[in-house]
Formats: sequence, C-alpha cells, structure tokens
Amino acid sequence: AFFVGGTTAKALTDSMNRDLPATNQINFLSTMLASMVGFLLMAAEPAKEGGFLTAFTGTKGLLTAFIAAFVTVNVYKVCVKNNVTIRMPEEVPPNISQVFKDLIPFTVAVVLLYGFELIVKGTLGVTVAESIGTLLAPLFSAADGYLGITLIFGAYAFFWFVG
Repeated sequence: AFFVGGTTAKALTDSMNRDLPATNQINFLSTMLASMVGFLLMAAEPAKEGGFLTAFTGTKGLLTAFIAAFVTVNVYKVCVKNNVTIRMPEEVPPNISQVFKDLIPFTVAVVLLYGFELIVKGTLGVTVAESIGTLLAPLFSAADGYLGITLIFGAYAFFWFVG
C-alpha cells in the first residue's frame, strides 16, 4: 500500500496537469513523496521497542493510501492554482527553485493528513487505517458467505455484459 499511495498520487498529478498551463505544473515527484509520508503517518503505529508496527502498511491499508494520495494531490492543486509557493529569483536554477516551490504544498498536505490522524486517534483511539478497516469489516465478512460470493460474481457478470 505504501507504493500504491505514491503511484496513485502520480497518476492523479498527471491527470490534473493536463488541465493546468505548461508553465504552472504540479511536480509529480513531490506529490508522490508527500502521499507516501502522509500514508506512513496515518497507517503506521509506533512500537514499544522502537520503530513502527507495519500491520496496516500492506493490503489492509490500501484505502488509507488512496485517501492520502487524493488529499495530497488536491492540496497541491489548490496551492499551485493560487500561487501559494515560495518564489525564487530568475538567477536560481530551475531544479533548486522547484524545491522551494514545493515546500509549502508539501508541508500543508503532510500537516493536514497528520492532523486528520491525530483527530481520529484522539476520538476513536485507533489509527485512520484501523478505523477504515473496522468500518468496512461488516462488508468484508458479508462477502465470505455463499450469498455474498454469489452477489459479487453476479455483479461481475452483469457489469461484464453491460460493458
């Protein structure tokens, strides 16, 4: 799920860059990194012995990775469209200038995702990834029976037929 957040952020960034002028594009590397950092903040819990627990950094954390990617790319879009960036003089090389241009959107995205994590953890006592898993647990358990599997494959066949 860690890399899914990054690749989803890249795909969303590329999609949004089609609508933006060529001179004012969103940096996909920065959105990928911000999405992955935000995902780690929302999915990984600190371990007692040091390090962090990785229970929700695998497939259990996919929805959290998607949320991190969507939030990150939209924060970048708002910041880039409204020119909420640090401007450097023309003499500064473009690759150095890009780092400063991405600094404010990166910070806002990571702080927003971490703030959401703190609110959920303070309210429910669990991480965002664990709360999403708890919220969707009845849906997953319903799909374990014969009726659930029949509905899933019936919907699969119907959507295949419809196209």
